[in-house]
Amino acid sequence: MTSQDGTPACRCSDPAVFGHIDGCELIPPVPDCSCNHRPYPETEWHADRDGLERSLNFWPGFLCTLETTDPGYHGRHGMQLTWALRGPAGAATFIIWTDWVPGAKSSPQIAEIFPMATDVGWHSPRWRKGWFLHRCPFLRPCWYNGSPDAAVATLESFKTDGEAAVWNALRTAYNERLVAEG
Repeated sequence: MTSQDGTPACRCSDPAVFGHIDGCELIPPVPDCSCNHRPYPETEWHADRDGLERSLNFWPGFLCTLETTDPGYHGRHGMQLTWALRGPAGAATFIIWTDWVPGAKSSPQIAEIFPMATDVGWHSPRWRKGWFLHRCPFLRPCWYNGSPDAAVATLESFKTDGEAAVWNALRTAYNERLVAEG
Protein backbone atom coordinates (compact mmCIF):
# COMPACT_ATOMS: atom_id res chain seq x y z
CA MET A 1 0.00 0.00 0.00
CA THR A 2 1.32 3.48 -0.83
CA SER A 3 0.18 6.99 -0.03
CA GLN A 4 -0.79 9.56 -2.69
CA ASP A 5 2.79 10.84 -2.89
CA GLY A 6 4.09 7.31 -3.55
CA THR A 7 5.70 6.75 -0.13
CA PRO A 8 4.86 3.58 1.79
CA ALA A 9 1.66 3.82 3.81
CA CYS A 10 0.12 1.59 6.40
CA ARG A 11 -2.60 1.40 9.02
CA CYS A 12 -0.26 3.07 11.55
CA SER A 13 -2.20 6.27 11.05
CA ASP A 14 -5.27 4.44 12.32
CA PRO A 15 -5.46 5.30 16.06
CA ALA A 16 -6.82 1.84 16.81
CA VAL A 17 -3.61 0.20 15.55
CA PHE A 18 -0.43 0.05 17.63
CA GLY A 19 2.76 0.60 15.68
CA HIS A 20 3.20 -1.54 12.61
CA ILE A 21 1.34 -4.81 12.34
CA ASP A 22 2.66 -8.02 10.81
CA GLY A 23 2.58 -7.79 7.05
CA CYS A 24 3.09 -4.00 7.00
CA GLU A 25 5.75 -3.06 4.47
CA LEU A 26 7.14 -0.50 6.92
CA ILE A 27 8.24 -3.16 9.42
CA PRO A 28 11.98 -3.53 9.05
CA PRO A 29 13.02 -7.08 8.25
CA VAL A 30 13.87 -9.12 11.33
CA PRO A 31 17.59 -9.94 11.44
CA ASP A 32 18.49 -13.61 11.37
CA CYS A 33 17.35 -14.97 14.69
CA SER A 34 15.41 -17.85 16.09
CA CYS A 35 12.56 -16.02 17.79
CA ASN A 36 11.01 -13.86 15.01
CA HIS A 37 9.26 -12.11 17.90
CA ARG A 38 6.96 -9.14 17.39
CA PRO A 39 5.69 -7.41 20.52
CA TYR A 40 1.97 -6.89 20.98
CA PRO A 41 0.14 -9.01 18.41
CA GLU A 42 -3.15 -7.55 17.26
CA THR A 43 -5.83 -7.52 19.94
CA GLU A 44 -9.24 -9.07 19.39
CA TRP A 45 -12.00 -7.11 21.15
CA HIS A 46 -15.37 -8.44 22.31
CA ALA A 47 -18.45 -6.46 23.31
CA ASP A 48 -18.99 -6.05 27.04
CA ARG A 49 -21.88 -4.45 28.88
CA ASP A 50 -22.35 -0.67 29.00
CA GLY A 51 -20.80 -0.22 25.56
CA LEU A 52 -17.31 -1.25 26.69
CA GLU A 53 -15.07 -3.81 24.99
CA ARG A 54 -12.96 -6.49 26.62
CA SER A 55 -9.97 -8.48 25.54
CA LEU A 56 -7.86 -11.24 27.07
CA ASN A 57 -4.44 -11.55 25.47
CA PHE A 58 -1.89 -14.33 25.81
CA TRP A 59 1.28 -12.84 24.34
CA PRO A 60 3.80 -15.64 23.80
CA GLY A 61 7.10 -15.71 25.60
CA PHE A 62 10.32 -15.53 23.62
CA LEU A 63 13.97 -16.41 23.94
CA CYS A 64 16.40 -14.82 21.51
CA THR A 65 20.15 -14.41 21.87
CA LEU A 66 20.50 -11.87 19.07
CA GLU A 67 22.38 -8.76 20.20
CA THR A 68 20.28 -5.75 19.19
CA THR A 69 19.68 -2.13 20.05
CA ASP A 70 15.93 -2.78 20.01
CA PRO A 71 15.21 -4.84 23.14
CA GLY A 72 11.48 -4.76 22.43
CA TYR A 73 12.02 -7.37 19.75
CA HIS A 74 14.65 -9.66 21.26
CA GLY A 75 15.85 -11.05 24.58
CA ARG A 76 14.03 -13.27 27.04
CA HIS A 77 10.51 -12.82 28.38
CA GLY A 78 7.88 -15.20 29.64
CA MET A 79 4.33 -15.30 28.35
CA GLN A 80 2.34 -12.22 29.32
CA LEU A 81 -1.37 -12.40 30.13
CA THR A 82 -3.19 -9.11 29.73
CA TRP A 83 -6.84 -8.39 30.44
CA ALA A 84 -8.09 -5.11 28.95
CA LEU A 85 -11.36 -3.22 29.26
CA ARG A 86 -11.74 -0.34 26.80
CA GLY A 87 -14.30 2.41 26.29
CA PRO A 88 -14.60 6.07 25.25
CA ALA A 89 -12.67 7.27 28.34
CA GLY A 90 -9.69 4.95 27.68
CA ALA A 91 -8.70 1.47 28.84
CA ALA A 92 -7.96 -0.34 32.10
CA THR A 93 -5.57 -3.28 32.04
CA PHE A 94 -4.34 -6.05 34.32
CA ILE A 95 -1.02 -7.75 33.51
CA ILE A 96 0.47 -11.02 34.72
CA TRP A 97 3.98 -12.09 33.74
CA THR A 98 4.95 -15.74 33.73
CA ASP A 99 8.24 -17.57 33.41
CA TRP A 100 6.86 -19.62 30.49
CA VAL A 101 9.63 -19.19 27.92
CA PRO A 102 9.58 -21.39 24.81
CA GLY A 103 12.41 -23.93 24.85
CA ALA A 104 13.58 -22.97 28.35
CA LYS A 105 13.01 -24.59 31.70
CA SER A 106 11.78 -22.49 34.60
CA SER A 107 14.58 -21.48 36.91
CA PRO A 108 14.09 -22.78 40.47
CA GLN A 109 15.70 -19.56 41.77
CA ILE A 110 12.86 -17.41 40.41
CA ALA A 111 9.98 -19.90 40.08
CA GLU A 112 8.45 -18.81 43.39
CA ILE A 113 7.79 -15.26 42.15
CA PHE A 114 5.72 -16.37 39.14
CA PRO A 115 3.05 -15.83 38.06
CA MET A 116 3.75 -12.17 38.87
CA ALA A 117 1.03 -9.52 38.87
CA THR A 118 2.83 -6.48 37.48
CA ASP A 119 0.24 -3.79 36.90
CA VAL A 120 -3.30 -2.52 36.88
CA GLY A 121 -2.98 0.27 34.35
CA TRP A 122 -5.08 3.21 33.24
CA HIS A 123 -4.78 4.35 29.62
CA SER A 124 -6.25 7.70 28.61
CA PRO A 125 -6.52 9.14 25.09
CA ARG A 126 -5.79 12.63 26.47
CA TRP A 127 -3.05 14.22 28.56
CA ARG A 128 -3.32 13.93 32.35
CA LYS A 129 -0.99 15.53 34.86
CA GLY A 130 1.52 13.02 36.21
CA TRP A 131 0.78 10.44 33.51
CA PHE A 132 3.27 9.67 30.77
CA LEU A 133 2.96 9.12 27.04
CA HIS A 134 2.97 5.36 26.50
CA ARG A 135 3.51 3.12 23.48
CA CYS A 136 0.25 1.26 23.82
CA PRO A 137 -1.36 -1.71 22.06
CA PHE A 138 -4.87 -0.63 23.14
CA LEU A 139 -5.26 2.99 22.08
CA ARG A 140 -3.38 5.87 20.46
CA PRO A 141 -2.44 8.33 21.70
CA CYS A 142 -2.11 6.88 25.19
CA TRP A 143 -1.31 8.67 28.44
CA TYR A 144 -0.62 6.03 31.07
CA ASN A 145 -0.41 5.49 34.80
CA GLY A 146 -0.79 2.35 36.88
CA SER A 147 -0.51 0.57 40.20
CA PRO A 148 1.54 -2.55 41.00
CA ASP A 149 -0.23 -2.70 44.40
CA ALA A 150 -3.63 -2.89 42.71
CA ALA A 151 -2.22 -5.67 40.51
CA VAL A 152 -1.23 -7.76 43.54
CA ALA A 153 -4.72 -7.31 45.05
CA THR A 154 -6.34 -8.21 41.70
CA LEU A 155 -4.24 -11.38 41.41
CA GLU A 156 -5.30 -12.46 44.90
CA SER A 157 -8.97 -11.87 43.99
CA PHE A 158 -8.43 -13.77 40.71
CA LYS A 159 -7.05 -16.77 42.63
CA THR A 160 -10.07 -16.78 44.94
CA ASP A 161 -12.95 -15.70 42.70
CA GLY A 162 -11.80 -16.43 39.16
CA GLU A 163 -11.94 -14.33 36.01
CA ALA A 164 -15.00 -12.33 37.12
CA ALA A 165 -12.83 -10.71 39.81
CA VAL A 166 -10.48 -9.36 37.14
CA TRP A 167 -13.27 -7.86 35.05
CA ASN A 168 -14.82 -6.31 38.18
CA ALA A 169 -11.47 -4.79 39.19
CA LEU A 170 -10.99 -3.37 35.68
CA ARG A 171 -14.52 -1.96 35.59
CA THR A 172 -13.85 -0.24 38.94
CA ALA A 173 -10.49 1.09 37.70
CA TYR A 174 -12.09 2.32 34.47
CA ASN A 175 -14.93 4.10 36.27
CA GLU A 176 -12.85 5.58 39.11
CA ARG A 177 -9.65 6.52 37.26
CA LEU A 178 -10.86 7.31 33.75
CA VAL A 179 -14.54 8.30 33.93
CA ALA A 180 -14.80 9.98 37.36
CA GLU A 181 -11.42 11.76 37.08
CA GLY A 182 -11.99 12.56 33.41
